[in-house]
Amino acid sequence: MTTTAPPSPSTLSNQTPATDLPVHLTRFIGRGHELTELARLIGSTRLLTLTGAGGSGKTRLAREVAASEAGRYARIAWVDLAPIADPAIIGREVATTLHIPDRGGRPI
Repeated sequence: MTTTAPPSPSTLSNQTPATDLPVHLTRFIGRGHELTELARLIGSTRLLTLTGAGGSGKTRLAREVAASEAGRYARIAWVDLAPIADPAIIGREVATTLHIPDRGGRPI
């Protein structure tokens, strides 16, 4: 009989109906302290911003935290704001990703 380790949260992302998170093809190694601290902070704030130098792993860290916390919340989604140049459409992009219906042309 063979046993396998449970899949990591990043491979479960697309298997969980309540999430819209990207799936990673590689394992996430290290940064346990940051993962723990971010998981704690998510429970006590409405907006959490990660800052740091380009290429330092902010996006991957955020995705890993989102995947690991998905079971604690009704819905977690990933909204990619990087390609957006016009700040006026950020609300619409978030609403579209979260499947929130248009409110008749009023700002979201």
